[in-house]
Amino acid sequence: VLEALLDLGGSFGGETCGAWIFPEESLCPDGVLSSMIFLSLLEESGLRPSEVCRGIPTFHTERRSVQCPGSAKKALARAMSSEALDWFGGIGMEEIDGVRVSLADRSWVLIRPSGTEPVVRITSESQERAIAVELADRAVALVKAAMGDLK
Repeated sequence: VLEALLDLGGSFGGETCGAWIFPEESLCPDGVLSSMIFLSLLEESGLRPSEVCRGIPTFHTERRSVQCPGSAKKALARAMSSEALDWFGGIGMEEIDGVRVSLADRSWVLIRPSGTEPVVRITSESQERAIAVELADRAVALVKAAMGDLK
């Protein structure tokens, strides 16, 4: 996250685990600092916490894991990058941290080998919960099919 923030010149970056980074203040994730920045925002704006979030669209996130031996991860990643865009009918694909496919409705799905466990992690996000679930389920099917082809 920090590398991407610095490369892109971002003012904020974070992960779902709560590791939030404000590079103008610190280059390390810091929960206490994040809380202080949010409280400062409330004080300066005069808004309530619920009012701050009112204009932010809601996205639903789905996560899955598929068992994958470490020895198959590289071959699986190659297979994913060659098939994922067509499989999901995406409009764009990035291969920064696995294979991330973006869809026209702002939904996306990320398929990436875990760096610490013998699994492939799948994350999807959409403004509609049903679409997030469908994307995650389709990604599981794609990973399993590709793993079958590797055998």
